[in-house]
Amino acid sequence: MSENPNLPERVAALEQAIAQTNRRRTGFPRWSVFVFLLALVTWNGWLLARLESSRRQSGVEHHFWVVGHAANPARARAESFLELLGAHNTEWSGAHLNKLDLTAVGLPGADLAGATLEACNFTKSTLTATKFTKAKLQLTDFTEADLSNADLSGADLFKTRFAHARLLSAKLRGANLEQVQAPAAVLAGADLSDAYLLMADLSGANLFGANFADANLEAANLSGANLSQARLNGVRLEKTLLTDANWWRARGFTTEQLAMLKEKFPPSEKAPSTVREDYQAWLKSPTGK
Repeated sequence: MSENPNLPERVAALEQAIAQTNRRRTGFPRWSVFVFLLALVTWNGWLLARLESSRRQSGVEHHFWVVGHAANPARARAESFLELLGAHNTEWSGAHLNKLDLTAVGLPGADLAGATLEACNFTKSTLTATKFTKAKLQLTDFTEADLSNADLSGADLFKTRFAHARLLSAKLRGANLEQVQAPAAVLAGADLSDAYLLMADLSGANLFGANFADANLEAANLSGANLSQARLNGVRLEKTLLTDANWWRARGFTTEQLAMLKEKFPPSEKAPSTVREDYQAWLKSPTGK
């Protein structure tokens, strides 16, 4: 009896052997179930993604239909317009975006090149670095809006309103700004070269360092404007109003233009004392003599 294992040991060994056999037999089915479930989850995820993509595409097509029909209410067109911007749309040909109320919207960096946004309301909106190149913006209201670093090159801004708006370093090269209303606007560092500003109102505007090279300022109102370091090379000044503006701190005027300005627009008694004193100091300088 001493040469054979006792009964308890034999039972334990048998149970261990049975357990190992069961694990080997059941291992494959368990892994196969796991793989099946993983494949099922992956398939469902792909299917949901396809459905979501289809839904979004259907939504984009619907919004294009809304903005593509002028008869649709302005509110509906405005909502679809914003949805299309959210979908990163950059194609606006055929879109009827006139007379939209877009008050206080945030569209920084949006691409609206070539869009027609006539008579829209962008009052107090954030439009920093927004692209409006060659856009049609006649009669649109940008009062108190922020268009710093925006690109409005070649845009049609006939009778557009920029009262108290911020256009720091904005690009307006070659833009049509005829009869634009921009009193007290901030255009410091803006590029208005080759711009057409017939009868434009820039009274009280901050034009520090702005570039007006070869711009047409005929009959424009720059009364009280800050023209320090502004560039006015080749600018047209027929009937331009510069009452109490510090035009002598601008650069690029011809000798004939400076003579005309000295005669017609010395600071009035209503000008701030700092402006009057600065003018007198300039008169004593080599440039002002």
